[in-house]
Amino acid sequence: MKRKDGMFKIALCIALAILLTIGCLALWKLQMNRTIGTADEAYTEYQYHYVLITEDGNETFWQSVYEGAVTRGDSIGAYVERMGSNLAVDYSKEELMEIAIASGVDGIILEGDESEVQQEMIKKAVDAGIPVITALNDNYGSDRNAFVGISDYDLGREYARQVIKFATTQMDSVLIFVDANSSSSGQNIVYDGFADTLANEGNHLQLDVVLQPVYSDDAFGTQEVIRNIFVNQTQIPDVMICLNETNTISAYQAIVDYNMVGDVTIIGYYDSATIMNAIEKGVIYSTVVVDAQQMGELCIDAMNEYITTGYVSDYITMNVNVVNEKNVGDYVNEEEPEPEQ
Repeated sequence: MKRKDGMFKIALCIALAILLTIGCLALWKLQMNRTIGTADEAYTEYQYHYVLITEDGNETFWQSVYEGAVTRGDSIGAYVERMGSNLAVDYSKEELMEIAIASGVDGIILEGDESEVQQEMIKKAVDAGIPVITALNDNYGSDRNAFVGISDYDLGREYARQVIKFATTQMDSVLIFVDANSSSSGQNIVYDGFADTLANEGNHLQLDVVLQPVYSDDAFGTQEVIRNIFVNQTQIPDVMICLNETNTISAYQAIVDYNMVGDVTIIGYYDSATIMNAIEKGVIYSTVVVDAQQMGELCIDAMNEYITTGYVSDYITMNVNVVNEKNVGDYVNEEEPEPEQ
């Protein structure tokens, strides 16, 4: 009996050993397949590593800038990273600059402002041998290597010319939303361009121009400021001019919600699907469009030129286009949702 028990145990051990061997072979084969598959994958090697740093990691405009930068970067062997987007923690531009400098990136594309803190961070980057290109807004007193954007004065002139096209002598007020957080002189230059053009080309009009501060980094706060304008019926302007996408959409939603379509004329900024649909419906009169993807491409071109030659133009300007009901069909993108009326 004992002999039979011994034989059974031996047979059981042999069976377990065979099963274990088969299992190990199968696992080894699976691992080899994974290794071979990984080895067969194509890798792209980049010569440079650039980062794009903006205030709002999710704004449509900057996403388009990033896409243009990525496309142009791929063509010249530069990897472009949008630093700060889709993170659980919101970092300031200055904190992201610190990270980029510590990481030793080859170049920084930065949404500029005129804060002293940003000037210091730009100097720190340049001193570390990292060129900085400011985009859309400049930091005039900094050590940045180049600026890619639009002329603020020309932008103000274009807004004024849009107003002159439809304004009547019965209209008496224009409200321009400005960023309360910004220390940049760019907004003042926009106003100067607007006021000069209105005085020279629209001198038959008697329009009071009011600057309305809003906090661009607080979408809910912006909506509240704009809605309060309609709640206080004595201060509703004839024209609202918006210098960014967020304010444009907030103004659009407010005049729809308060049944002021036709009573207040909006001139907006950017060409998101929501804004384009509002123009189609006659809720927004027109919008000023900057080719965001082209801006991204120009930033990469400027960065590459400086890195390869040591020189680059100090100021690279872009043209602006105006979209209205006549040409809105060329811009409509139906992928984005729009506010219900």
